[in-house]
Amino acid sequence: MVELPCPLCGKPSNGVCPSCFLKKHPLKVVREVFRECECGLTFFKGRWFRDRYEMVSEIAAKSIVAPDDVKIHVKDVEFKEERGELFIKANLRGYYKGIGFEDTLNWSVRPEKTKCENCKRQGSGYYEAVLQIRGGGIELGLDPKQVASVDEVRGG
Repeated sequence: MVELPCPLCGKPSNGVCPSCFLKKHPLKVVREVFRECECGLTFFKGRWFRDRYEMVSEIAAKSIVAPDDVKIHVKDVEFKEERGELFIKANLRGYYKGIGFEDTLNWSVRPEKTKCENCKRQGSGYYEAVLQIRGGGIELGLDPKQVASVDEVRGG
């Protein structure tokens, strides 16, 4: 079977070659919003993430829009945070009419500040309790961030 040249660049191809097709119909990034809690949890598309890399990988997979004839998947994701903004670099592997290609996309996302359920409950006093400890010289090993106040009482 004879391969016809690409009508745009002349390379051997059956129809428009992948590089010319992507020049006319580039991959696009839809800037997805994610939420960030002060405790370090991040929320994206109905799910809370502890692992930042897992969340960024999910953002990359959901944010990239390809033309109908192109199938892509994210090979690798790199990210860095500067001045409250998340800079994402996604290395992609794709196929157009069975021909493979690789591409890299860069974009940035600014998180919205929010509170997770635990932080909301802690802030509202939901988890508040009074703990009485009797006896002296005991090392408690409590996390000072989780103790609101300590009242020492004599003879009580």
